[in-house]
Amino acid sequence: MSFAAMPGPGAARGLIRVSAPDSLSFPAPADDGLRMPRRAVAVGAITLAAILSVLDGSMLNVALPLISAETGMSPAASVWLLNAYQLTIVASLLPLAVAGERVGYARVFRLGLLLFTLSALACAFAPDARTLVSARIVQGLGSGCIMSSAAALLRAAYPARLFATGLGINTMAVTLAAAAGPALSSAILAVAHWRWLFSIALPAGTLAWLCAFALPATPRRPTRLDLPSMALNVAALSLTVIGLDRLGVHPPTGLAVLLAAAAAWLAWIRRDARRARPLLPLDLFAIVRFRLSIFTSLLMFATQMASLIALPFHFHGDRGLTLPQAALLLTVWPIGATVTTFFASRLLARFGAATLCATAAIVMVAGLSWILLAPDHLFLLLAPGLALGGIAVGLFQAPNTHDMLSSPPRDRVGAAGGMQAIARVGGQSLGATLAGIGLAQSDRIGPTLAIAFAMGLALMVLAVNLRRRRFLPAMERTGTMARS
Repeated sequence: MSFAAMPGPGAARGLIRVSAPDSLSFPAPADDGLRMPRRAVAVGAITLAAILSVLDGSMLNVALPLISAETGMSPAASVWLLNAYQLTIVASLLPLAVAGERVGYARVFRLGLLLFTLSALACAFAPDARTLVSARIVQGLGSGCIMSSAAALLRAAYPARLFATGLGINTMAVTLAAAAGPALSSAILAVAHWRWLFSIALPAGTLAWLCAFALPATPRRPTRLDLPSMALNVAALSLTVIGLDRLGVHPPTGLAVLLAAAAAWLAWIRRDARRARPLLPLDLFAIVRFRLSIFTSLLMFATQMASLIALPFHFHGDRGLTLPQAALLLTVWPIGATVTTFFASRLLARFGAATLCATAAIVMVAGLSWILLAPDHLFLLLAPGLALGGIAVGLFQAPNTHDMLSSPPRDRVGAAGGMQAIARVGGQSLGATLAGIGLAQSDRIGPTLAIAFAMGLALMVLAVNLRRRRFLPAMERTGTMARS
C-alpha cells in the first residue's frame, strides 16, 4: 500500500472543501518535493493512515468469533465485517482517484481520515449487527479515500531522488503493522472488550488528520464525473471479488457471478475506450512498465495470500504442530519481509525492479519447497523456509511499487495508486480462491496442493519478470517511460 507547478488557491473549485490551509506555518514546498520539517509531518500522516488501514483488517480477523457470538451473527455473516470493508474499498478506488484529480488529493485524503475515524467510533458503539456492518461500509469508503490518494501524495512529498527510499520506509511500516496486527489484537482482547479494537483508531486517526494539513498541494484537473462508468466500475470490481470468493465455496454460483463480472468489465472497457479521460485508466496500460508492474503485483499478492492461508493447515494437519508452535513459526515471515524491505530500496538503484522481482519469485519457490521437504522431527527446521518467504515479499514490494508509481506522469499517479490497490485486493482474492480449492480436496493432500498452487503463481511471477527484464533493460537503468 503505499505515491508540478502548483495551481493557486482559486485555480479549481471542488466538491470537497476543507477550511484549513494546506501549509499552515510550514516552509513552502520545494520545486521537487517538500522541505523539512513539513515533509516529515506529511509523510507521517500518510504512513500513520496506511498503518491504521492495515491494522483494521489484521486485528479484526482474530475477533470475529467473539463479535459473532455477542451480536448474534452467524460465522458466515460475520465475515461480511471484512468483506463489506474490502468491497467498498475496491469499488470506490477509481472514482475517488478521479475526485482527487479534480479537487486535490490532500482534500480527499483528509476526508478519508475523517470518515475512517468517525466510522471506527460508530463501530465501537454499534448496538446491533446491521449498524456494525453499515459502519464498516463507511469505514471502507474512508479507507478508499486514503488509498486512492496516498500514492500521489507520497510522490509529491518526496524529491525524486528520495522517492525510492521513502517508499521503502512506508512499505516497511505497513509490513510491520500487518505483522503486529494479530498479536496486538490478542493482547487487547485479553484485557478488554472487542469494541476497543475500533476505539484505538480515534486518537491515532485524529493525530493523522491534524498532520495531514502538511500534505503537499497537487495539480488539479477539471474532470467530469461519469456516473455510468462509475456504476460499471462498482459492478465489475464487486462481482469479480464476490465471484472469486464464491468459486471456492460453491463453484456453479462463483462461475455465474464471474460471467456477470466479465459482462460488466466488457461494457465498462467499451464505454471508457471512447472517452478522452476514462475512469478505467486505459492510458496507463499503454505504458509497458506500468502494465507489467500491475500484472506481477496481482500475481505476487495471490502467491502470498495462498501461502499464508495454506501454511497454518499444513503445520497443524500435516506436521501436527500445536497452535503456539505454528504462531511462532508464522511470525518469521513478516519479520523477514520487514528486514528485507529496508534494504530493497537500496538494491533497486543497482539491479532494477525486474531483476529484484524475478529474484523474489525464485526465493519464494525455494522457501515453500523447503517447508514441504523439511524433516518432521524438529519444527524449528521449518523456520528458514518461512524466512525465505518473507524475504521474497520484502524484495518484491518496494521495487515493484516504485516501478508502478514512477512510470506514469505525475498527474496520473493517483489513478496508478488506485490500480495498485485493486491489484492487491484482486490478487488476495485470487490467492484465497486457489488456496480454498486446494484445501477442499482432502485433509491429506489439501494443504500440500494449496502450497503447490502458490508455487505455481510464484513461477508465473518469475516468467513475467524475466520478460520484463528482457524488454526493459534500458528503462530499468534510467527510469524512463516506455509505451507500447
